[in-house]
Amino acid sequence: MTILEIITRHADLIFVVLAWVFVLLRVIQVTVHVTNNNVSWRGASYGIGAIVLLVMWIIFIIRILLGLP
Repeated sequence: MTILEIITRHADLIFVVLAWVFVLLRVIQVTVHVTNNNVSWRGASYGIGAIVLLVMWIIFIIRILLGLP
């Protein structure tokens, strides 16, 4: 995803913030997995991360289809 944003020059502040939120949620998921392994917390962080990634893809697709910078 990130390489597509860089190649097409569509990476902006919103994309960078969403990418870091996704990374943070992955770190939380791994931390929960290797410590107390609370499945509801781990699943919630995974689900929210998947939603963030979906939002990133939707923004990317809209920008490409509409020819936005």
